[in-house]
Amino acid sequence: MNRQYTETALLEEVYNSIKPKEQIWSEVDIQRLLGIKCILSEARIGITSKLKMRISVGLNVGANKHFYVSILSERDSEGNIPISYIKFESASYAEINYTYYSEKNHKMSADQKRELDRFLREKVNGFDVTNWEFAIAVWNSNNPDWELDPNLIQPDYNNLPLE
Repeated sequence: MNRQYTETALLEEVYNSIKPKEQIWSEVDIQRLLGIKCILSEARIGITSKLKMRISVGLNVGANKHFYVSILSERDSEGNIPISYIKFESASYAEINYTYYSEKNHKMSADQKRELDRFLREKVNGFDVTNWEFAIAVWNSNNPDWELDPNLIQPDYNNLPLE
């Protein structure tokens, strides 16, 4: 069966499948639901092997063409995962007015920038495309009003500013 859902209907069905029917919605339930929504709002490109950075592309996020780098191996002073918002079209941080996990756009270390740049240049396992090309394709399929040039040359993300 090929069912189609609105985002709200999908979240409701997922939520109803994980909670007992008689349970009242608690703060923890709401947080879990928000976490599910957050997961559904991005598409993972991959995770780097050494520093455990998750690279993701936003789904239907608008003209600010960027991707996310979640530093899974670190936590900020409040226990949140640091996230960097990086532009596709230049080696610079994207201006973001919202965050899910932290209050600022994490500035990456030299090691993190080097690993990000290397990861994006690697081939996707089993395919003849790089992670960079895959990220652009995922962006374009989920942001049709703000497509990137499929032949966009990857910037040297080693040149991201330190501060």
